[in-house]
Amino acid sequence: MNELSLYVHIPFCARKCRYCDFVSFADKNECFEPYTKALVSEIGRKSLWAKGYTIKSIFIGGGTPVILKRKQLADIFFAISKDYDMAEDCEITVEANPGILDRQMARQLKSMGVNRLSLGVQAWQKDLLELLGRIHTVYDVKSAVEMAHDADIENINADLIFAIPGQKMKDWEESILKTIDLGVKHISAYSLIFEEGTPFMEALKNGELKPVSDKDDRRMYYLADEILSDAGFIKYEISNYGKPGFCSRHNINYWKCGDYLGFGLAAHSYFEGRRFSNTKNLADYVKKDGNPNLIEDYSEVLSKKVKMSEFMFMGLRMMEGIKIQEFQERFGEDFDEIYGNTAKDFVEKKLLERTKDGFRLTRRGIDVSNVVFEGFLL
Repeated sequence: MNELSLYVHIPFCARKCRYCDFVSFADKNECFEPYTKALVSEIGRKSLWAKGYTIKSIFIGGGTPVILKRKQLADIFFAISKDYDMAEDCEITVEANPGILDRQMARQLKSMGVNRLSLGVQAWQKDLLELLGRIHTVYDVKSAVEMAHDADIENINADLIFAIPGQKMKDWEESILKTIDLGVKHISAYSLIFEEGTPFMEALKNGELKPVSDKDDRRMYYLADEILSDAGFIKYEISNYGKPGFCSRHNINYWKCGDYLGFGLAAHSYFEGRRFSNTKNLADYVKKDGNPNLIEDYSEVLSKKVKMSEFMFMGLRMMEGIKIQEFQERFGEDFDEIYGNTAKDFVEKKLLERTKDGFRLTRRGIDVSNVVFEGFLL
């Protein structure tokens, strides 16, 4: 049986964060119901594509999914469970803003089958949270974890951001340690990126914000490595750490170039060799009732060269690296003929190292990973 992951995009939030470039909107409560109806319609229509596939993971992200009314979320979950063949141990994740989640919602998520919660913690310092545009407090974070545990959701991820303008090393250390103390099973630690079109980028251009130096960025990155390793977390991808048995199956599917279907505004899919995405226009998506034939605004059938390139640079994001035999079985090509010289060159530069069955990034390679990834583009 073929395996498949699902992503569902909820593009609504209480307030848009200053660094966020995702397709999401604040103050659109009147759109919740028509959007949910169109989303449910899209989920139902695409279920025909998924016949013969078992769903191994579902990720409902945003935006802030838990901002929807409980019945709207229930309708979405019912649409999936009704028409898709879900594995018994399917990993089902919902993103939540700690300032929005309440006890009733946590219990409802559990009753709908959610077994993993992803909290946007980001920082523990009031001034940094305000700078980022977050609406929650440290108290909200503690309460959200407590409510999740009370609802018997033990698998909790916390997102953290480092290299925030004005963030000190002690701030970052405190954020990591305090998050560990919550008893979460997974931590995603990301370096802040100034994205075009965001208030943060405008503030950077205007000189209102000063980025953290590259040196301090790397110091923060490896401080997280050290602290999380000592706390029993396994670093399994460049920015992701999980307790044993709690690495994200959904994310791993992305990095291993597995098939996934996306639903909702601007959602991306990679399915049976084709990459495609939905419209970013909210009114258009609702008007066309989530009809896959009408809402698609991008499509590309990937060539073998593109697939091989993505196998390399996505796989090298993972700490286990890539396996030569897996490459050869998937593409029917000799690894040494395609990438032998490139891999050898990066090994000599100490950016890659050999494993028993392939290659992985070295510590130095992680620091310049984009250079390595570009080297494997065909």
